[in-house]
Amino acid sequence: MGSAKLRNIRNYLLRQARYLDVARWNFHFEDGAAAAVLKALKAYQNDDGGFGRGLEPDSQNPHSSPLTTWSATRILREVGFPDLAWQMIRGILGYLEATPDFRGGKWTAATASNNDHPHAPWWHWSADTDLFQYNPSAELAGFVLRFAEPASVVYGRAESLVRTLMPEVMSPAYALGTHELSNLLMLFEDLTVASRSDLILPGFDSFLHEKVKASILQDPAAYRPDEYVTSPMFFIMSADSPYYAENKAICDFFAGYLEDTVKPEGYWALNWTWGEEPVPENVQRDWHGVQIVNHMLYLQGMKPER
Repeated sequence: MGSAKLRNIRNYLLRQARYLDVARWNFHFEDGAAAAVLKALKAYQNDDGGFGRGLEPDSQNPHSSPLTTWSATRILREVGFPDLAWQMIRGILGYLEATPDFRGGKWTAATASNNDHPHAPWWHWSADTDLFQYNPSAELAGFVLRFAEPASVVYGRAESLVRTLMPEVMSPAYALGTHELSNLLMLFEDLTVASRSDLILPGFDSFLHEKVKASILQDPAAYRPDEYVTSPMFFIMSADSPYYAENKAICDFFAGYLEDTVKPEGYWALNWTWGEEPVPENVQRDWHGVQIVNHMLYLQGMKPER
């Protein structure tokens, strides 16, 4: 990427993005400290240990929800779960154990209080819908099994959840969603780190490889800046990824595509709306900061000289 384009991206981020995303940028690209990311992330954590307050920009609910708490765990993962994060992690575990948004053996993707605040239509709560199946429960379960005490209630809950989901998601009849598949990749990683391979069914690794390959839009000609598609970024952020080799061509294409589609102002336009409504300007601005960091991490991960 040319220096002028990179300068525009950085300047836009510094002018417009949330402090959290500036801290993330500094951590990854300018020798910033993980402590600064944690300090910024803490502003979104509630007294119950869960996260809300628009950390997930498409849900402006200030109250804690499993989905927004999952978003926080992704940022913790991004900075390597440093020791400094232990108090925050302990709060998350407490929230996941106590929240009433655990029903039917899963943490719900949406919570009732979402409906009282601006949100994308897919985060609208209804008592009789389960649109996201194991999103974000699969990944939250892996997080719990990685960090919680085995004797805790929440650990047992996560263990039971994984035992149930493994045969279910691997069934040929199961309609696996894109975000749900991303959750499963992180679950697999956490079960491996936690030495809980006993919970991994035979063939699960091959299953993930097959699903990642099938889920990514493999035709470069089908990519459009205004269309929401399953890009490699959902699953692969580096050429070191175990899923990179069999998706190398589209991963390499997508790196060039990102460079070509950044706006002159220094951000990437959103490729989704809130149903019939445009995404509110403040939400767009927050997403621009999130996407800048995510896209630049992808580009960094695909650099041959990294």
